[in-house]
Amino acid sequence: MIGREKDKEKMIESLLNPTGSQGNVSVNAIVGIGGLGKTALAQLILECGTNNEVPNLLGLEKLHIRLKENLEGKRYLLVLDDVWNEDQKKWDDLKAYLLMGAPGSKILFTTRSTRVALVMGVDSPYVLQGLADNEAWDLFDKLAFGEGHGAVMNPNLIKIGKEMVKKCKGVPLAIRSLGSLMHLKTKESSLPEVLEETHWGLNSPLPSLMYLSLSNNHLIGNFLEWLSQLNNLVGLSLDYNLFHGLVPASLGNLQNLTGVNLSGNQLNGTLPDSFGQLSQLSALDVSLYNLIGSISEVHFSKLNKLKFLGLSSNSFFSNVSSNWVPPFQVQDLEVGSCHLGPTFPAWLRTQKEVTSLDIFNASISDSIPNWFWDISSNLSLLNVSFNQLHGQLKNPLTVVPFADVDLSSNFLEGPTPLSTFEIELLELSNNRFSGPIPEKLAQSMPNLVFLSLSGNQLTGDIPVSIGAMVSLVVLNLSGNSLSGSIPSSIGNCSFLNAMDLSFKNLSGQIPLSFSRLNQLRSLHLSNNKLTGSLPSSFQNLSNLETLDLGNNRLSCEIPPWIGSGFADLRILSLRSNAFFGEIPSTLSNLSSLQVLDLAKNNLAGSIPVTFGDFKAMSLEQYINEYLPYGKYRGVYYEESLIVNINGGAQKYTKTLSLVTNIDLASNNLHGEFPKEITKLVGLVALNLSKNQVIGQIPGSISNLRQISSLDLSHNRLSGAIPSSMSTLSFLGYLNLSDNNFSSMIPYMGHVTTFDASSFDRNSGLRGAPLVLKCPSNDSDGGGGSIIEDSSDGFSDMWFYLSIGLGFAVGILVHFLIFSIRKPWSHAYFLLVDKTVDRLLYLACKALLLRESLQFPSLISLSALVQIRWK
Repeated sequence: MIGREKDKEKMIESLLNPTGSQGNVSVNAIVGIGGLGKTALAQLILECGTNNEVPNLLGLEKLHIRLKENLEGKRYLLVLDDVWNEDQKKWDDLKAYLLMGAPGSKILFTTRSTRVALVMGVDSPYVLQGLADNEAWDLFDKLAFGEGHGAVMNPNLIKIGKEMVKKCKGVPLAIRSLGSLMHLKTKESSLPEVLEETHWGLNSPLPSLMYLSLSNNHLIGNFLEWLSQLNNLVGLSLDYNLFHGLVPASLGNLQNLTGVNLSGNQLNGTLPDSFGQLSQLSALDVSLYNLIGSISEVHFSKLNKLKFLGLSSNSFFSNVSSNWVPPFQVQDLEVGSCHLGPTFPAWLRTQKEVTSLDIFNASISDSIPNWFWDISSNLSLLNVSFNQLHGQLKNPLTVVPFADVDLSSNFLEGPTPLSTFEIELLELSNNRFSGPIPEKLAQSMPNLVFLSLSGNQLTGDIPVSIGAMVSLVVLNLSGNSLSGSIPSSIGNCSFLNAMDLSFKNLSGQIPLSFSRLNQLRSLHLSNNKLTGSLPSSFQNLSNLETLDLGNNRLSCEIPPWIGSGFADLRILSLRSNAFFGEIPSTLSNLSSLQVLDLAKNNLAGSIPVTFGDFKAMSLEQYINEYLPYGKYRGVYYEESLIVNINGGAQKYTKTLSLVTNIDLASNNLHGEFPKEITKLVGLVALNLSKNQVIGQIPGSISNLRQISSLDLSHNRLSGAIPSSMSTLSFLGYLNLSDNNFSSMIPYMGHVTTFDASSFDRNSGLRGAPLVLKCPSNDSDGGGGSIIEDSSDGFSDMWFYLSIGLGFAVGILVHFLIFSIRKPWSHAYFLLVDKTVDRLLYLACKALLLRESLQFPSLISLSALVQIRWK
């Protein structure tokens, strides 16, 4: 391999002396533009190993199993080629399976993006450069003229060749491509047309070009209009760039095109009718766009060779006749999010060769016709989710072995269907299926990887046989009416990544066998009737990110071991159980924790001062990160949680990663308000209500710049409300009621957005927004008491009412006059403001004075209400 020996030596040195270690495994990266030879370099390095055999991991449906079988406990070098996905969560999902090797294991990946390297934890990747000039010429000479023959060739060809090499900028792929085209040519006249161009600019098309692939390059700008001049073009791939503008109708003139992939850009407008003239076209993909308009028979008039059609995630609507017979026999049909309904598309009946059918969210409000099951027997993918399909399914389903079936979010009913052949993905959530889960489900689908039956009307026990589905990665049975205990056999499903058994009537104890689920990242058992304690074997679940056991009948002390060994735990919910004892201070060791919900238990003691050490809550959250688990062929379990915030329960899914919450409400906690909590600048919600917390709210509460919900009601807090709270501009819910706060409410800034209910029943509070009240003869000075006036209160009321009515009339007359002259009106209303404040003060003072004369032992003049006026 020309010119890469030094690169190979440097990379081997980097692998032997790793700096980017993640546990037992070090991660290294080769970064460079396309065509530099990243893959070839990685292959060179791989050949230096003692074992050249690489496990066959091409069967993605078994990837998690193969990885564990081939990597667990072994020292390995794993090469991941051409990684381009920048989704941190996807890397985290894969990393759980990759980081199981013995110490000294290494991962080497190639990518075009330094961003990908950072996401995968490599701060200093090896940036591959182009070949040096002499190396580039050696490569070109070898390919174009035959090794060693360049010196005896036509000098003009040599000159042209060196010009070519110069323009290739050291990129080996470009050098190889042009060198091969020039191979063994002896005259300038024999050169291909592509090599006769001297500028190669975008304004000077390449008439001989047959294949153009610019995929995944982040290219921007208007769509390339000059592409329509490439008359010999056969394949065009511009997918996953940032092109915008309209799709040019002139592309329909390229009669040699067999494949067009424009997906994943930012194009808009409609799909040109001229595409229907591409008679050689076998693959058309314009999915993931902003395209609109109708799709008619004209768009497919001559596409009799079409095998792949991708129109998904656009806003197309179908405009074909009910008896339309397409000219094609498509194999892969992806038309999700296109408006095909309301009736089930009759033209599908003619598609006898279709193997992959994706028509999710297609506005179909119909039953599935019987003829559909005749074509379904060829399907390896069936996705009709998010429609309004109703009626019963054929049982058993007829699909090919190892198929994926997604019928979720419809109105389908009847018993849970089985399958004639084993399938690997069964997504039936949010329908109306009823009856028990079939006992033969595991026998029918022993290699099921993804099973979701949530949000149906299923009854009975969870079959013990589910434990025989040892390949399960996701098990979601939530939101049904299942009862009985949780089968301990589920502990056999050691590949489980997410398990949700919440919102049922399950009883008994949590099985000890769950300790074997060491790949589990999300566990929801909430809203059941589970009893007993937290099994100490839970300590084995070190990959947990969500532990939701709320609303059960668990009773024990919160074990201190929860605070250790769960480095990735984001969510811990134990609310509405019968936990007792003190809150372990070790919980603050949960460095990734964002949601802590211990409300409605029997916890006692003080709030640990170590709560100020929650690392994840100490950071302001600005980046929303989806939390999908067990992703399998595009389907995944999406994390969600009901959080009690803003005075009520709210379900968070898409934005859950932005929620940071501490809820300790309705316990028996005492001690002073822990000022250390104010160090958690990323906290969004704090609820300490219905405890016995004493002390004052610290002025440092203003550090909680992201707080949107604060509930400290029903405690024994006292002192003044700090004025710094007026700066909490994100605060949308505030409840300080039923405490012992005193002094004036700092009614300024953001505090002015709250009404009196936020401050009710505090004995010493006064000032806006509380209704102005003067102490009565049975008052103890409390600002929240109701005045019961003396017998002449009725005449007093009319007296003050008459004064007020006359004053209002006077204001109205002057308003009409001064509305004409704005300078006068401005000065006048300043005077009115001061006068009103003064009159209110004098009226209240007079009433107090009269009360003090009648009841001198109860009221002194020193207790006069304080009213500020300008």
